[in-house]
Amino acid sequence: MLANVLAIAFGGACGALLRFAVSSAVYRWLGRSFPYGTLAVNLIGSFLFGLWVEALPLDPWLGLPWRPLLLTGALGAFTTFSTLALETLLLIEQGRGYVALANLLFSLSLGVLSALAGLWVGRELFIEHPLVVSGLGWLLPWLIGGVVCGIGAFVLGWLLELSFERLRPTPEHRILWTLLLAGGWAGAVSLSLLLKLMPTYAFKLTLELLLSLFALNLCVCALGMWAGFNTASRL
Repeated sequence: MLANVLAIAFGGACGALLRFAVSSAVYRWLGRSFPYGTLAVNLIGSFLFGLWVEALPLDPWLGLPWRPLLLTGALGAFTTFSTLALETLLLIEQGRGYVALANLLFSLSLGVLSALAGLWVGRELFIEHPLVVSGLGWLLPWLIGGVVCGIGAFVLGWLLELSFERLRPTPEHRILWTLLLAGGWAGAVSLSLLLKLMPTYAFKLTLELLLSLFALNLCVCALGMWAGFNTASRL
């Protein structure tokens, strides 16, 4: 019992600090005309919760003792319903009722879809597909692929932020170009990684597996681009 309490406390502290860092970076990047920061942390947290909720008990290194730390503590503090409610009320007080309604609809609908996507990816990679049970020989090339994805995304984010500072696009155009580049880079890394692993480990290339790896690489790509954005903005 005490171990669970300490794990939740430690995970909650880390999750709260990470939420502050991520939401602050998103607000610096997109501005405060819409609650982009709160929306971002809630969508990321919902995806990760769905990804880990069934996979953690099956992993021999991340078993049940890690669930209070990662799920209840870290992701519970990383996501925030209270900030969503407060920001919605403030938008209503400012006479921006349509924006408040859009905030609620986007947060609830996209949050449920993010959790569903994470649950589907977790089941595909850790439960239904032999990627995990075929041994750990795939781990090294997968880690190398993740590092390459992160470094490439960092460079893309750095160059993109420099371009944004020169061109001054609207927040909507910033989001569009970021999603296009992140999706293209994550898709290329996922496909090249699968093509490398298939001949060695006899993986059967399926649409579900490709989409699952793409989703994970997209998360790595998002972190790399976020680091690139922050680095470029501080130079």
